[in-house]
Parts: sequence; structure tokens; C-alpha cells
Amino acid sequence: MLVNREDVEVRTRSSYLAPKPGEKPPANTRQELQRVTADPIPKAGLPLRGAAAAFMIPGEPGLAAVAVSLGVTQPIDYAATGARIPVTTELRVTAFTTEGDRKGMQDEISKVTLRGGRRGDTGYDAFARLDLPPGRFRLRIAAHHEEAARTGTVMVDVIVPDFAKETASMSGVVISTAPGRPSAPRDLLRDVVAVVPTAQRDFEKFDFATAAFDLYQDGSRPVAAADIAIRIRDGHGQVVVNDSMRKRPRSVSACLQRPRRPS
Repeated sequence: MLVNREDVEVRTRSSYLAPKPGEKPPANTRQELQRVTADPIPKAGLPLRGAAAAFMIPGEPGLAAVAVSLGVTQPIDYAATGARIPVTTELRVTAFTTEGDRKGMQDEISKVTLRGGRRGDTGYDAFARLDLPPGRFRLRIAAHHEEAARTGTVMVDVIVPDFAKETASMSGVVISTAPGRPSAPRDLLRDVVAVVPTAQRDFEKFDFATAAFDLYQDGSRPVAAADIAIRIRDGHGQVVVNDSMRKRPRSVSACLQRPRRPS
């Protein structure tokens, strides 16, 4: 493969688990998640969008908490209009190094209640957390929708900084929206992220989107203010926000989009 761009990096993985001839089909959801996680080709049976961000863990210099948001698309049938629809999603997040070595795995169960308002699709977020050492990782996320009997996979790259060795550093960025989508389990990330994150990246006219991140500084020095530059591009690559602010560590939030009022 030839890539003639300075801002693009191409990486490969050395590991691949192929199904064995005559292998029996999965007997349960966990076996199904294990099977699709081992497949290098994403499975599109369940539409997914993933997002991940690394945050410092106080008192754990060799690890960082990676907050994972998995956006799931749920079809709503016309017959369910006005009904409350319980949804259970089991997910597995596995972290691999760039060399293909597995460094962590976490299983979670997300239970949300959706309301069928019209024919079409609706969305919700399922959360997971992995504590990982500094490095570059590829997260392979598999999810199984129990009621629809559908399974999907998605891959997300994440860089975990060595927060303990940096004089000043910054966590990953998470996006939160209001009004927010149904999500679970909410308590899972409460001690890591100050807001309820979402994998949603397409916003409606009156959505209020917020980007949140943490700033960290070496505790051996007096706390200093940080100059922060913010640049946001739309789907066409055009700069729609070009701003700056001055904040003091440890936590800041930046509003990316305000709801537009009717004219």
C-alpha cells in the first residue's frame, strides 16, 4: 500500500485468529463476542460508533483509565410508537498493542429503556472502562443486542500518555450533549469523567454539545495557568470555531456548539 501524505501513518497488526474447520457455532453471547472479536473484519450486524479517551488515575502512576463510549443504533418499529422499550446490550472491549499483543479486556452489560416515538432508528450509548499502561492501543469493541439477536464490532485507536512523567499533560477529549441520549451503566465512568460522554458525532439543530477534558500538572510545582487553543472543523473540513482560553488545571470544559434559537 502506498500512502503519499505526510500527516498519515499506516500501521499493521501481526495477530489473526481464524476459525478452525468444523468449529461449532457459539453456544452463548460471551462465546459470540469472543468469536467476532477475533475476526479482523468488522461485523456490521449491529450499527456501532466508538469513542475512547484516556484519563489519569490518582495514585496509579503506571495506569490510565480509558473511558469507552459505544454508540448503538436501534431500529424502532411503527408498532412500538409511544411504548417503553427495554434494551440489553452486552459488550466486550479488548485492547491490543500495535504489535498485536493483547493488553486488557473488559465485559459490560448495558441496560437502557427507549421510547418509540416514530418509525425509524434511535440511538443510545453503552459504556466500558479499561485501565491500561502508557502506549498506543487499538480497541476492538464487540456488542450483542439481546432483543434483536444482532452482533456488531467496531475498532477505535487510543493513545495513553505517561501522565506521571509529564510536567504538564492533558487527558483525552469526550463529548457530551444535552438533551442526552439514553446510556448505561452511568456509574461506571462517574469517577473518571465529569460529564456523561457520548459517541454521538452528528448533532441536531437544537443540541447543546460540550467537549470536556482534564489538564494535569506535576504536583511538585505551583499550579500554573494553561493557554488552550480550540479549533473545530465541520464535515467538509471548514473551520467553524477558532478560539482560545486561559484556564488553571485540573479540569476544564469547553462549549463547542450552542443551540440556535428559532428566527
